[in-house]
Amino acid sequence: MRIRTGTLTVLLALVVGSAGLQAQESIEGAWEIVQVWGETAAGDAWSYGDAIQPSVFIFLDGYYSFTAVNAPEARPLPPEGVARPDLPLEYGEAVWRTYLSNSGTYEVDGETLVTHPTVALWPPFMAEDSRPVYEMEWDGEDLLITTRAGEAWRVWRLERLP
Repeated sequence: MRIRTGTLTVLLALVVGSAGLQAQESIEGAWEIVQVWGETAAGDAWSYGDAIQPSVFIFLDGYYSFTAVNAPEARPLPPEGVARPDLPLEYGEAVWRTYLSNSGTYEVDGETLVTHPTVALWPPFMAEDSRPVYEMEWDGEDLLITTRAGEAWRVWRLERLP
């Protein structure tokens, strides 16, 4: 009888523990980028430290939206009194070069996040065969998302928003 009770206790603990793990591993919800680091194709390590600009990932019912300022410094404000169509090209370059944005559908396969952008700031993301792939890893309650481009890579540490 003790063996059955012990076995039942262990099985119950596994079921309850795995249910808690599954709940933690859901990416559904809103997430804020709280840390960014990576390595260039040349092998140089870099990090934004605490200089993270406002950025958000939202995952809900198979849809996602992502918006980020991918730089350690804030983007410049436009010159006072200049209308948007009259802004110099240099200003546009400074504002849009570091801005990332795309939305569409997503799927999770184990530790892989695959997105299917419907609309994106970067036109190649909207190509019919575009399927950006990200590696996911849990660090406590934080979600780490890694992107790779050739030899370069970047990790975004995401913290769930309330």
